[in-house]
Amino acid sequence: MDESTPVILEIEGRHNIDVEPETWVCYDSLATVHVKLMDGHGAPYVSGAWSYELCREDYNPIDRDVEAGRAVDTVTRLQPGNYAVKNLTDGVCDYKDQEMAVFTISERTKATAQMSLPNGKRDTTLCAQADLPIYVKIAGGTGPFEVTIWQKKTGEANWSVFNEWINVNPFYIEAAEAHAGYVYNIPVVNPARFMVTVRDLNGGDGIDGACEVFIDSGTEIIDVNIVPKSNVNWGMPVGRTDYGECELPINLNTILNPSVANGIYHITKLQPGGSEDITFDRNWNSPFILQTDGPGRYQVTYSTGGICDEVTNSKIIFVIDSLPKAHFIPKDTIICTGNMPPRVYVEMRGAEPMDYIRVESSRLRRDGTVEPFTRPGWEAGTPVGTTISYPRQEVPFYIVNTDSIVRYVLKELKDRHGCAMAAGPEISTSLTIAQLPRVTVEGSNQAYDNGFWNSVLQEYSIATGDSVRFRIRMTSGTAPWTLTVTYGNSYPIMDGEVTTYTVYAKDTILIEKRDGHYLFNCEDAHGCSLNNLGTTHRQISIEPDGYFKLEGVLLGGAVDPTLRGQSVNGSQLMLTGVMKSDLMTYGLLPTTDLEPMALAKSADFIDWIYVEARTQDVLGKWTVVARDSCILLKNGKALGRDGSNVLKLPKTGTHGKTFYIAVLHRNHLPVMTANPIQLGASPTAPQTVTFWYKENFWTRDNDLEKHAWKGIVLLNGGIDIWAMAPAYLNINQKALLVSMSNPNASFFNAGAPGYSIFDVNFDGIVDFPGYISDWSQINSYGSSEDAWLLLLNRDKFSEIELEP
Repeated sequence: MDESTPVILEIEGRHNIDVEPETWVCYDSLATVHVKLMDGHGAPYVSGAWSYELCREDYNPIDRDVEAGRAVDTVTRLQPGNYAVKNLTDGVCDYKDQEMAVFTISERTKATAQMSLPNGKRDTTLCAQADLPIYVKIAGGTGPFEVTIWQKKTGEANWSVFNEWINVNPFYIEAAEAHAGYVYNIPVVNPARFMVTVRDLNGGDGIDGACEVFIDSGTEIIDVNIVPKSNVNWGMPVGRTDYGECELPINLNTILNPSVANGIYHITKLQPGGSEDITFDRNWNSPFILQTDGPGRYQVTYSTGGICDEVTNSKIIFVIDSLPKAHFIPKDTIICTGNMPPRVYVEMRGAEPMDYIRVESSRLRRDGTVEPFTRPGWEAGTPVGTTISYPRQEVPFYIVNTDSIVRYVLKELKDRHGCAMAAGPEISTSLTIAQLPRVTVEGSNQAYDNGFWNSVLQEYSIATGDSVRFRIRMTSGTAPWTLTVTYGNSYPIMDGEVTTYTVYAKDTILIEKRDGHYLFNCEDAHGCSLNNLGTTHRQISIEPDGYFKLEGVLLGGAVDPTLRGQSVNGSQLMLTGVMKSDLMTYGLLPTTDLEPMALAKSADFIDWIYVEARTQDVLGKWTVVARDSCILLKNGKALGRDGSNVLKLPKTGTHGKTFYIAVLHRNHLPVMTANPIQLGASPTAPQTVTFWYKENFWTRDNDLEKHAWKGIVLLNGGIDIWAMAPAYLNINQKALLVSMSNPNASFFNAGAPGYSIFDVNFDGIVDFPGYISDWSQINSYGSSEDAWLLLLNRDKFSEIELEP
């Protein structure tokens, strides 16, 4: 039996070629690439020798043989173009006619540069430390560009980077700037030759990728010659620099005395207000600021001329003051005069302080006579030893009743330089003396003095739809005149409505019907007015609130039992009072609606009462116009919830309208004034409403004892003081007092102290007895106090109609 021999067959994978790098080269440069052979496993192939052809576009291929053990073949001096690796032979496989790799070597565009001065010149002479402007313009290239400036000083053999300045060298410019032409300034101290080298950074790929930029032939070198500077200064000390216009011309050589002669003065006349300054030169032989240059501020520098044109380090400012000028204030006008004399001023412009002023005056009297000019007139300044007030000097002025026109003429004025006013028209003013106008306001309304005119009354309280006629008259003034009426809601008037009228007669009439304040003022044909001092104030109130004080109100049940029917003096009645304030003492009276100012008087509180303003028509029908609640005090006076003793009822202050004032209480019969009363229209002028006495109470049948309590106390032993009567009817029960023998009377018993309608003696306890068989058991003290008071007044009733 034949035996076979085993054979190991190794399959080699496909080999690959990598080429590094695909790259760029500068213009007219050669490249180096690395061709790398990889085996089928991606590892460098080192098992044997290999060869290939390197083909460049249509050119003849280059045969490359690589010995065994080398996986990388380095190829140098390759020109730009498109390349392919073909016909690889590795001793194992044949890759004939196959492209194993392709790559490209790209060439940068060519860039050239020119260097010169901005004017195109090659060489120059500069003053020491002057800037050398190097102009570089680049054609082509990608940019940005790196520019290095080199110098070679006189006597040096080699070029060196210029480093005698503080800026960066080299510097970098973008392509757009380079192509347009770029100027770079460097300060030069010593004579030298200068050149630049330029590199194209090719889009910022880094210095390693930079390409040289060729400098055009003939533009490589700039030669710079240096002229040293001279030291130029003003002579010291510098002379005077401020002058008057009358002192021109001035010699700058004499004043400034510069250290280098035969130079040039550079003069700038500084223009105010942003106007363009005026610049001119004056040479050494004509060193003047002239009369024709005029006044102003002059900035002066000095130079020697030539290349360096050395200039003084500092600038000198000359001030040439204008000739003095003046005018009068006021100018040819009418002076409105009253108690204070007018003031006349000379307003001056020029070099202060002024040295001398002289004014003459003359007067035309109202009778036509003239007081002529006097010499020297009024004067001030150095010659007379007085100081002139600048810029405005008051001229002494006086008037008498006979003055009509006063005329002033300014005769002389000199400034601190001794310069006088320029010749020209006479400077004068004529002042006509006029008396100040005044306004008189008279008002008329039918409710006041039957409509007669009244010049004193300040405030008119009128009904809705009514009006006030005002007659306004101007006195001591000249027509036509302007009447100004200022209207506002409050006084003093702030930002009010202003209306003006032109009046051709001495007076006019206005009809006003709006609620508010009015100020009347006038200005005559000469513009004379008293301003705010001459205003006349009037006020119109449309149905204003009514104000009054309430006095003499007694609640019969609240009168101290020990004083009932007793004599008291006026002081006790009017000041300390005769009523008890137990409800407030025991903390039973509601006070939540009272303001702090009212609570400060709480020790005198009796109880709440209700006040009403009423009217009665011709048919006898009553109408409640306004009502409000208030607190009754021990002395019979009332206190508003705000703590004021002046009570207010809305729309009851109209002049000519009167109202009955009714007082109501929760468990006493109401009372009302015997007659209608005119309430005050202002809290500062309230009407006083007083009860106390019989004649002050209203009653239909003239029998007050049926409706009120007589003689609750006696004033000084003989005069009856009347009080509101505790009322069973007023606490919503019918007929007379329920008999205490009725078992139903037990409902009056209240138990704990409180604010009860049945507590008519205001001690906080409802005092009704239990079951009794005889009325005589009810007495005025102890457990039957409230019952006794109601029984005592059981037959009394109210004639006052109550409204809900």
